[in-house]
Amino acid sequence: PAGDEVITVYEATGRIVPAGGIPAAVGCVVYNVETVLNMHYALEENSAVTHKYVTVAGEVKQPATFRVPLGTRFDELVKLCGGITTEDAVYFAGGPMTGRIAAASDVVTKTTNGILIMPQNHYIIQKRMQKTKVSIARTMSSCCQCRGCTDLCPRNLLGHPITPSDFMRAASYGDARHTEAVLGALYCSQCGLCEMYSCIQGLNPRSLLGEAKMAFAKQGIRPTVVENNGSAKAERPYRKVPMRRLIARLNLEKYDVNAPIQEKELVPKQLSVPLSQHIGKSAEAIVKKGDKVKTGDVLAVAAKDALSLPVHAPMDAEVVKVTDKAIVLKGLTK
Repeated sequence: PAGDEVITVYEATGRIVPAGGIPAAVGCVVYNVETVLNMHYALEENSAVTHKYVTVAGEVKQPATFRVPLGTRFDELVKLCGGITTEDAVYFAGGPMTGRIAAASDVVTKTTNGILIMPQNHYIIQKRMQKTKVSIARTMSSCCQCRGCTDLCPRNLLGHPITPSDFMRAASYGDARHTEAVLGALYCSQCGLCEMYSCIQGLNPRSLLGEAKMAFAKQGIRPTVVENNGSAKAERPYRKVPMRRLIARLNLEKYDVNAPIQEKELVPKQLSVPLSQHIGKSAEAIVKKGDKVKTGDVLAVAAKDALSLPVHAPMDAEVVKVTDKAIVLKGLTK
């Protein structure tokens, strides 16, 4: 999972981020390319984040990448790609390993990177549609304790205290008393490798670990920072998953095509700009229905005395609706 910052830090520097810790603990900070670009705009041009680069691929006529205003509907981007090429289309936000099932009416936020259009019967869609109760029942009946999920777990191979096979054993017996295995969920990166590649029975370790992780979060249980012995497991170099093999295993070869950046700017007639596009509390709206705003104007300020961020207008527009979830803008005719 090259997107896991813990793995990125190790591959680039050889340093191992402590389990439950952050890259700064080993003198590193990880930014993606678009974040660095936005930092440039903020520092050199004093401009806020109002647009996002989004790749649209899968069952569309012309896969492409667009720079679009925040709040743009997913189906508007699909139209720019010439439309959908399958009758039973499902919108999927994010990559095939870690993404989620979405809706045509969902909108682009600061964290939207890609939109996949997939047939409903595709493996990655069927995986996401499986209910937790079904996943547990299948685990109880089918898990053969082969340890494949653990043997290929990227975090485990760096010495982090997560053992997916032990967690699945606990799930198989409905035994939460195996606290070490269950608490290991706190250290899961949710990369999806165990679920989408490693498990020979097609079970869902990632999903079940994610459910446990969310349950812990709701109870205020956080991972304890655990230092390891400073070295990765000796077998790690031999347990990396080749990208081409992963693509083939997931039946994604037909979708592995170029999606070139389109320079044409999209100016939607209407945007629905979410007030929560960041960690922490939602921004607090300071505009009201009927207000006229210009690109970059502040629509909502960061919540007081909390981790939060402001939200800015992606285009010249009129405010047509304000809720506790989003601000709806109607583009002004020039």
